[in-house]
Amino acid sequence: MKKTIKIISFTIAVVMITSGFIAPVSATNTLTEDLNRDGIFSEEDAIYLLFNVYYSERFPVDQPCDYNSDGLVTDQDAIYLLFHLFYPTSYPINDKDIIISPIYNSSFIWPSEYRYISAGFSSDDYIHQGVHNGIDIAGSQIFGTPIYAIGDGVVTSVNNSCTHNYGKIDAKGCTCGNNYGNYAQIDHGKLGEQNNISAIYGHATVIIVSQGEYVKRGQTIGYVGSTGRSTGPHLHLGILRNGKWIDPLTIIR
Repeated sequence: MKKTIKIISFTIAVVMITSGFIAPVSATNTLTEDLNRDGIFSEEDAIYLLFNVYYSERFPVDQPCDYNSDGLVTDQDAIYLLFHLFYPTSYPINDKDIIISPIYNSSFIWPSEYRYISAGFSSDDYIHQGVHNGIDIAGSQIFGTPIYAIGDGVVTSVNNSCTHNYGKIDAKGCTCGNNYGNYAQIDHGKLGEQNNISAIYGHATVIIVSQGEYVKRGQTIGYVGSTGRSTGPHLHLGILRNGKWIDPLTIIR
């Protein structure tokens, strides 16, 4: 019900602005925010983003959309994008809002064939108890499937020393690989001085890239397993922005 109310309210706001009840100053010329890929940047892209927030599978976007720079992607970003269209000076969108690495020229993609999230960022389940610096991606047949690099980058660390590749009832008892088991850490580049993005891919069966290796977006870097502190097969994806953990869902979809 709340989703429906917000969508209706948003639609009313669009009608008021586009019909002249709220007079626009000027629109931007950029196509960076052409989220529905129809070749133009319009109020339809803001509507598309709103539906993406609630129905991401049916309304996918291929770039992060934290337009109001609050660290989250919510319906507030759709509203911000709408107002940016008509009031670009009052509602600016800076380069830092779209996290794309100019060093490696890569936007970020989903790292697995599976999309089910068994534990979210700061998950308050019985295992993590509010302390979870990433997301866990799982699935009934995920074991052994490829792990994809979310973007171009350079591998900064690799661990392949863990042999206990199975779910543990007492996951806290296995600290191999600093709890991540077999893992890779990849530096995905900088956006000026604003965003320095690094990703950790954990609990792999094996990592097949090496420290110092340059990888491409979508490249297979390893295979999903259950090494380290893990109760079952899954991929742990942790994202560091300027050295601080952030919710990966703010930059990938």
